[in-house]
This record gives sequence, C-alpha cells and structure tokens, in this order.
Amino acid sequence: MEFLGTIADVLYGWVLDANTENYSVIVNSDVLAWVLIFLFVVTIGTAASFYYGVAKVAANATKKNYFIVCGLGLFVLWLANLIIVPTIVADWSYALEMNNFLLCFVDSIYYVILYEIVSYFMKDGSYAKHIHLLTCFS
Repeated sequence: MEFLGTIADVLYGWVLDANTENYSVIVNSDVLAWVLIFLFVVTIGTAASFYYGVAKVAANATKKNYFIVCGLGLFVLWLANLIIVPTIVADWSYALEMNNFLLCFVDSIYYVILYEIVSYFMKDGSYAKHIHLLTCFS
C-alpha cells in the first residue's frame, strides 16, 4: 500500500491545500491510495461493462449508450470518493471538505483520460470497435 500511496501522492498531492485542518487525515490514512485504487477499478469495470455487457448486442453499441455508461461510471467514482473511501479509512472528518471535492474534480479528469485509454484497448474484442471517446466527438 505504501507504493500506491507514493504514486497517489504524486498524482493527487499537487491539488490538496496543506493549510486545512484535515490535510493530515488525507495524507496519513491512505486516502489517496484508496482513491487511486477506486479510479482504476471503476474505470476498468465501467469500460468492460460497456464493451462486454452493453455492446454484447450490436444494436446497443451506440455513442449514446457509451456516454451513459461513461457518465454512470463517473458518478460511481464520485460516490466512492465521497462515501466509500471515508468508510474504509474510518474517518469522516474530511469527507465533505474542499480538499475532497478537489480530489473528486482531479479524479474526474484522470477518469476521462484513463477511460479513453482502456476503451481503446477493449474495443477490439466487442461489437463497438468504432466507439471510443475521441470518435464520439467527431
């Protein structure tokens, strides 16, 4: 967990305000490592559910369904950051503070980038070979 904490500190540490009273809770209780774990789990799970679940039937392999699944995954990621991570570390003191909302914002950006990368690799094994995030905007 220490290795993930180091990586997470690099990815998320720049956005945190060190002057807040709950900064030490976020840094010292593996909150950032859990946020990183949920980023990977939710992103890979959401992309897999679209390509191997929703797009299992060729008629469902649409850009609209892709955006819906992507949006639901983002919503699940926010809920994980705001509810599940404070429950795991057993400290709710930081849950509704600005630092946690900043974590959610930066995690949303990382989610979109990682979702595109994962989608690019998963699309070849499904009926939605032509759908990934960059093609949805063209």
